[in-house]
Amino acid sequence: QFQKNKTTGHTPKSCLAVHKNKGPVLPEAPEGFQWKPIEMTIDSGACDHVTPKSQVSGCKVKMTEAVMHGVTYSAANGGIIPNAGEVDIQGYTADGKPLGLTLQVADVSKTLAAVRKMCTVGNRVVFDDDPADDSYGGYIQNKKTGSKIVIYKQGGTYGITLWILVPLEAAVETHNKFESLSGTEEEVMFECPVFLGHA
Repeated sequence: QFQKNKTTGHTPKSCLAVHKNKGPVLPEAPEGFQWKPIEMTIDSGACDHVTPKSQVSGCKVKMTEAVMHGVTYSAANGGIIPNAGEVDIQGYTADGKPLGLTLQVADVSKTLAAVRKMCTVGNRVVFDDDPADDSYGGYIQNKKTGSKIVIYKQGGTYGITLWILVPLEAAVETHNKFESLSGTEEEVMFECPVFLGHA
């Protein structure tokens, strides 16, 4: 969840530079890793943050009670989608803010950031417009710290981009649309290093 990011809510001056509409200038990736952007669509109808497995390949998917108890989600077309576990990710937003959050894994078409979840954990989500910047779509603000994450327009939707570290092999694989990943720990053993989002 957005509020669980254990930072002061402000990006250190020495942290990152930001190129407008191109995202942050990221630190050099460790050997064997690559920065990968995850486009997250802001969704007012979703109950939790959720992502397809292909977006987090290379990260350790945890088998949770939701999986064991057969928790499912209702798709817009009326279909039923089972929960396949959850993954903790950390990275940088397009405006250079360190961010860590937990995503539920399911057979969805894209990564969704749930407005309901963000508000439940102490944030406000504001959709806005700026005549001087066609890409600006508002912000997510932590009500306790005042820290803001910029929302950008993504075609006909609103969203944020989170850049995360993934193993090189996984980064290459995600360029291809592969349909199956069982979600077992044997197939997603690699745990992404946690080095962002700490106070």
